[in-house]
Amino acid sequence: MNKRVFILFALIGCFIMPGLAQNKVTGTIIEEANGKVIPFVNVGLFRQADSVFVSGAASDDKGRFELLAPNGDYRLAVSAIGFQTYEQMLTVKGNQDLGKLKLSEGSTKLGEVVVAEKRPLFAVEGEKTMYNVAEDPSIQTGTASDALQNAPGVEVDVEGNITLRGTSSVEVWINDKPSHMTAENLKTYIQTMPANSIDRVEVITNPSARYGSKADGIINIVTNAKVQKNEFFSFGVNASTSPYIGPWASYVWSNDKLTVNAYINGGYSHWKGYNNVEQSLFNNDGALANHETDSTYYTSNGYDVGGFFSLDYEIDTANSLNLWFSGWPSFGGNTNYTATAREEYLPNPLNTVFEESTDSYDEAVYFSYRLHLPVSTGKQL
Repeated sequence: MNKRVFILFALIGCFIMPGLAQNKVTGTIIEEANGKVIPFVNVGLFRQADSVFVSGAASDDKGRFELLAPNGDYRLAVSAIGFQTYEQMLTVKGNQDLGKLKLSEGSTKLGEVVVAEKRPLFAVEGEKTMYNVAEDPSIQTGTASDALQNAPGVEVDVEGNITLRGTSSVEVWINDKPSHMTAENLKTYIQTMPANSIDRVEVITNPSARYGSKADGIINIVTNAKVQKNEFFSFGVNASTSPYIGPWASYVWSNDKLTVNAYINGGYSHWKGYNNVEQSLFNNDGALANHETDSTYYTSNGYDVGGFFSLDYEIDTANSLNLWFSGWPSFGGNTNYTATAREEYLPNPLNTVFEESTDSYDEAVYFSYRLHLPVSTGKQL
């Protein structure tokens, strides 16, 4: 692998900062009057020092909610139509279960009544469960990641990974179409997209055949204005104590017709180990007949670099062109050293030593490509 390319990726990876440890803050929302659970209630967590929004969620159909936040002092706010707003100051140090939070019925004296059309915060339409983000004032200063956290059954961890009802087999669509983004590009997209640009989030579990998806679920993000152009660049590094280091970078450019994805990554790994086995044999009288020691030392070095490029062009509402290409060359070397020492005591003393050393070099190059052009035969109305 070109050493200069590897060094460049390593330097880029040095700027990546680890995320703060997140704690779970959980609880259940109930009515003070009768103890019944209140589903789909907005719950928000704000820093006490400056009232900055940290995390938000909606209670599920059993009134249960879960928020993520680092250690610190916060103000918990709970609001629901027909109830007084509930607030509580708390200090988060590790996971906390707040138990049952009781909401009191609210009353407001109306002077003048103005009738205005407003959608409910949550609604069910066929096989879709919809979260109307535009109707939720508590989320407008957040990001798409915060909005997804409030959608029923959706969870987004601190690294941006999305799950639906506990499964990661989920597709994210943008404005009724698959996003066609790599995993890292999708994480960057939802972490930077303002929540106030989203009209609603549609959650579809067990999608029917008409969606043409093999995933267990679909999350469709519908924006309140059609995105004319979108462009962003992201980079990072994956590492472990093996040791292994793998820097990566990705780029996305799109408009209302064309989407281009580019992704490249590299990696270096080093493994080593030592194994020692001793065994002794005795004759029928219990005397030591021979003693043998087998020692093995091995090392393995691996280098890989890969790239991915895709292009999606929407010809019209019924036809699209999809092209992608990827390549993943890898190189590596292995060294093994083996030594066997054997001492014979019976019937004749004898010492022998066998040594063997082997080196191997591996090289593999993988390429794949696809050109997909669906053609419709009917007329779309």
